[in-house]
Amino acid sequence: MSRDIALEVPTHGRLVRCCLSGAAFAILAAPSPAGQDRVLRAGDLFPGIAVEESDRDPDVEPSGPGSNKGDENRRSVNRPPRVLKTVPSQYPDRLKGSGVSGEVIASILVDRMGRASHIRVEQSPDDLFTDSALTSLSQWEFLPALKNGRLTNSRLRVSISVSEEMGDTTYFDFSGGRITLEGVSYGGDHEHEVKRLFGLRPVFPFEMLVDAKPGEVLLEFSVDGDGKPYDMKVLEATHKEFSFASQAAMAHWRFSPALQEGKTVPARLRYRVSFQPDEVPEYLLALARRMRDGKSEDFVSAKELDSPPKIVRSLMPYLPEGVKDREGRHRVTLRIVITSDGQVLLPRIESADEPLVGYAAATIISYWKFSPGYRNRQPVQVNVSLPVIF
Repeated sequence: MSRDIALEVPTHGRLVRCCLSGAAFAILAAPSPAGQDRVLRAGDLFPGIAVEESDRDPDVEPSGPGSNKGDENRRSVNRPPRVLKTVPSQYPDRLKGSGVSGEVIASILVDRMGRASHIRVEQSPDDLFTDSALTSLSQWEFLPALKNGRLTNSRLRVSISVSEEMGDTTYFDFSGGRITLEGVSYGGDHEHEVKRLFGLRPVFPFEMLVDAKPGEVLLEFSVDGDGKPYDMKVLEATHKEFSFASQAAMAHWRFSPALQEGKTVPARLRYRVSFQPDEVPEYLLALARRMRDGKSEDFVSAKELDSPPKIVRSLMPYLPEGVKDREGRHRVTLRIVITSDGQVLLPRIESADEPLVGYAAATIISYWKFSPGYRNRQPVQVNVSLPVIF
């Protein structure tokens, strides 16, 4: 017999509650910093990076009064490792557009050749950030430490900030299409233009995807003083499902508003959202069609699991403008695939009291990360129904 176990999460002054038929979910908090260690900030030289000389390293003795040799002599033969070259961390593709950032703290051994090795991650909010930081650190170059005038291994503690750099691009590619800025109009003179800070990618409407139907939406909106879109209008749409998906995603976009002498200047932006099924990976398209046809060989059902998936990363939805409040309650049921490595694929709206609410939930859920479900002690891919209440 299946169980429905609900959990509630605060969002924008409300509660979001979700449950999984046949399996209980638990939200796991991101790990908190383990101690407040002193870190030598090197942001002026290497933005987003902090370096600490380890005081636990026995190879490099501190110089100073009380040593057997004079200060000048010790400075000439003892030297901690120094950073010569850094390689910026790459923002995870899975999170592009989300605006989520994170800090990874790691301890590294700088060898006699000036290379980083024996890297130990001490703190990271997510394995995607960990992978990005490790790839970056493996390419750093150092001036090795000196002890008694000879090159030696030494350990450093580094902090790397992983964040998305939007730059000045006027387009945003996603798996299945592109969003292009087609025009901006301002309500007065401005010293600083409006600039996109982050924005979620839209979900490809499930039925449109399995039928390989392309689509386009042209919409425009204004940006308020807090950088949020408002007064969103759909000017063109090849199908209403593409319109709902586009509005729901862009309701989550945030901007740096236009300014004149420190005051906000009204700005109105026009974007074209293009959905192209031939840009969706073939394996996803094939999986979506097997889901539509009710084929279950790719999945394990929730009731067959020894242990259910658990949420390890979640973003909270922002309800699109114009959605009726209904006393703070909006109900959506999504059908999703949770892969054996905890990724969410192919969110499909099974029911929603309003289409925009359904697409808001589907947009957000694609950024969630789970620990996988297990059967016979092996991680498996699961096809589940997920009710969500806003």
